[in-house]
Amino acid sequence: MKRAILGLFLALVLVSPAFAAFDLGDFPNPFLDDMRVVVGKAAKAEDVLGAIDIVASLQQRVGRGRRLEGAILDTEVESLESMNSIVVGGPCINSAAARLMGWPENCLEGFELGKGIIKMYEFGNGNYALLAAGTTALDTRRVTTVLANYNDYALSGTEMIITGVSIKDVGVNSI
Repeated sequence: MKRAILGLFLALVLVSPAFAAFDLGDFPNPFLDDMRVVVGKAAKAEDVLGAIDIVASLQQRVGRGRRLEGAILDTEVESLESMNSIVVGGPCINSAAARLMGWPENCLEGFELGKGIIKMYEFGNGNYALLAAGTTALDTRRVTTVLANYNDYALSGTEMIITGVSIKDVGVNSI
């Protein structure tokens, strides 16, 4: 009996890493397959450029033989849970971000000038959404720069703060 319980315990321990949740340290996984980038319909150019940078960076990672789904507008999203998504822009400019954040009454709640956030959301079906947003378009652009150049930064946890005063002056901090 003890041997059976020990065997079951070992089997669970060996299998459990396959079911472990991803965090930002695993980026760009799980966003290499079945992924889209969601940009607000009224987004500023900085959000669009940031989305393009992320898609180009991830496309290099997956190689020439495979294609990523690419970018879509927030108004084209039927279900965030149906696919892995990187949502660019905050809830004031991107309805998909507002959905992720629970439709905040004040769309700037939780945001601060000069800071952006990267936050990972896990859905019960195994899909993920990653929010890349800031108070201003420049704040969001810094966040997308970090994601497009993820190898240059020590990402970890499920939420990080990105700070700076320009695109080249970027600080990455855990929450």
